Amino acid sequence: LARSARAAGTDLIPAGNIQRILGEIKIPATPANPKLLAVKTTIDNLKAVMKPGGTIGLDDLEAIRRDIGPLLQSRNAPKELRALYGGIVLDLEKEAAKGGVGASLSRQMARAYKQDLGAAKVAELFDTATTRRVISGADVPALDIGKFSKLLHDTKTKKQLMDQLGPDALRTIEEFVFRFRSLPPTVAYSGWNSLISVLSGGAGGLAGGIPGAVVGVLAPEIIKNMALVGANPGALNVVMISIAQAT
Repeated sequence: LARSARAAGTDLIPAGNIQRILGEIKIPATPANPKLLAVKTTIDNLKAVMKPGGTIGLDDLEAIRRDIGPLLQSRNAPKELRALYGGIVLDLEKEAAKGGVGASLSRQMARAYKQDLGAAKVAELFDTATTRRVISGADVPALDIGKFSKLLHDTKTKKQLMDQLGPDALRTIEEFVFRFRSLPPTVAYSGWNSLISVLSGGAGGLAGGIPGAVVGVLAPEIIKNMALVGANPGALNVVMISIAQAT
């Protein structure tokens, strides 16, 4: 996608929604909060590449996505970043609907931005369902799989994730919940993080950069093997790495 965006070079799209949201965000001129500072940096970057007449290049948008995408999945990601992401998606989808030379790339980029938003939402739900437990004197994280499942299946949330992540990635999450529902919460916590690492190539995003068809075929087999080895983390890593390498 980055290569396609660079090739598109000066392809410009109207940035009406981006401009609207930029005008709505109110933060200090010099934020002390590191997360608000990231918001200000993103705002400055968007303004720097905005062209006269309110247009912006596809290559510039892809560069910004690659810069701030990982921040969306951090704990308590700023709502302002999500709003900016949402505005970019609206402008990209509007351009894609017009057809023409840049429509295909705009559509691909809109999908990438939406997947980032969906992955960020799942990470938020995962954090909400994560607790701490003392095991053998150690304070360790544990995933309340029942709570995670309940949060995922909220009607509004499920509809949002279907739109942003697509059916293959959503089925992957549901397969994980099904396979790990009877395993210890600490194993579920480790299993989820291992799954994300493999499907994202270590990038931290759900199925980031992996075609949906590949996720749809691979993920159920990976998760089944993860659940089978269960409480054996070493075997879990071997199984997942071998499957990833086979592709």
